[in-house]
Amino acid sequence: MEYGWPGDPIINISTSTQISIPEITNTTPSSICGAGPVNLSATATMGAEVLWFDSLTGGTQVGPGSNYTTPVLSATKTYYVLASTNECLEGKRTPITATVNAIPNIISALDVTVCEGNSGTLNATASSTTATINWYSSLTGGTPIETGGSFATTPTSAITTYYLDATENGCTSTTRTEVRLEVLGNTVSATSPISLNDISIVDDSDNNTITVNNSPAISNYEFNIDRFDEFKDEIHFEHLEPGIHSLYLRDKTNCGISKLDIAILGFPKFFTPNNDGFNDTWKILGNDTNNIQISAIYIYDRFGKLVADVDLNGNGWDGFYNGERLPSSDYWYLVKFTDQYGNYREKHGNFSLVR
Repeated sequence: MEYGWPGDPIINISTSTQISIPEITNTTPSSICGAGPVNLSATATMGAEVLWFDSLTGGTQVGPGSNYTTPVLSATKTYYVLASTNECLEGKRTPITATVNAIPNIISALDVTVCEGNSGTLNATASSTTATINWYSSLTGGTPIETGGSFATTPTSAITTYYLDATENGCTSTTRTEVRLEVLGNTVSATSPISLNDISIVDDSDNNTITVNNSPAISNYEFNIDRFDEFKDEIHFEHLEPGIHSLYLRDKTNCGISKLDIAILGFPKFFTPNNDGFNDTWKILGNDTNNIQISAIYIYDRFGKLVADVDLNGNGWDGFYNGERLPSSDYWYLVKFTDQYGNYREKHGNFSLVR
């Protein structure tokens, strides 16, 4: 049967043509810590093969397939993938990066020596200024007890070892660095680097004080009063009770401790001679017989009559005169003495006898 004669119906013929261009649909870059091979991967449209190159154009084809393992790299390098059909090497190449991150290290961590009972500050430096320094109490495992370039320890009496590593971009030092907090024991010396001439004293007052006179000789020392710990640079001590106080000095360099006894004189405002064991006699407080020489203690009644010439080697005045108990009243004292600086002084005032 032939078709196309006059009068035959018109036939509409349609055709369609679809051209498929291969392309890369996904890339998976990767990174490592330190030198080594890097595993990369890429996928292409169905039917296309992934080809790997070492440059955006031209260059060398380094491998086919969805996965590619680079040779050992010591620096970050970019590779390029092409979706190919029928071994065609033309088309768009897609970059994919193999990143090599440097492994940070601790390059400086110095041991620190402190005196027993003190805290210390340890410092460290990493190979990268942007790395995080981690401090541990153990050589392996555990969680950091501190992070950062410095670590302030708690007060300790024992030598303590700490361990450090550095972390950056997910890479951590392969080993931890050891740093020690050395502790020197406190030793007490029988001699003091300062004398009473280096001390200012305010006594017989509402606020008794001891002050170490500031001088270059004390710049390397720290102090405390009546306590063998918690030394500080403080050189002024106030609100001290009458009595003999021990000023402790500790050498910041070798932790040697020395002691200086200092007298704060006090003259009681009252006494109660009732034989209960408390305030039964009136006596001078803080009398350091090694440094203060008392020559006389006189007691007078309210009319100025001398009622007692107190025994300097005794335990004070007991409230008697010629064997008779004196009544409750106000009395006056006069004390003559040479103080710890070698100065002659007289102190006088009043107090109450309470029965």
